Amino acid sequence: MEYGSHSRLMASGSLSEDLAGRIAVDDWARDNCIDYTNPAFTVGSTDRDHESRTIRAKLLWQPQEIPEFPGKLTFLHGMTNRPDWEAATEPYEDLESATASNPSWRLRTNTTILDLSHDFGNGWTLFNQLQYSDIRIKRSTEPVNSGTVVLDQDVTSNETRPSARPRIGSAA
Repeated sequence: MEYGSHSRLMASGSLSEDLAGRIAVDDWARDNCIDYTNPAFTVGSTDRDHESRTIRAKLLWQPQEIPEFPGKLTFLHGMTNRPDWEAATEPYEDLESATASNPSWRLRTNTTILDLSHDFGNGWTLFNQLQYSDIRIKRSTEPVNSGTVVLDQDVTSNETRPSARPRIGSAA
């Protein structure tokens, strides 16, 4: 197990003779450093603060009974929030802004990946990766009709590929 600054945590270990796991968490946030002084400034559904969170979990399966057929399952959750900008107006050292609004972006992604391979023992290995992502992006603005948008997307991909390793002592 490891722990680091900015809420970083990682733990890994054997779950059984055939299964190992790892989980890692990175969490970071801070307040916006700008004071918005315009009396007409509207927050609405915007979020001016900065935030980032990543959670990764992995399971590695290496069966003792069929060692030529390992697999790995990975899950990733990512979330970020950012304003469009963090800019001061003059005098800049006051860290104030006279803008009337500040749009923000929130992105959330959940991705699951299944990696499988089979080593045929003759120099050939077949790899397969199946990947699914659920993505949501929201841009918030005030007033809402000046550019608020929500995008939802599901993405699936699959890649299968053979790989050949030359055997030691074989003719090239």
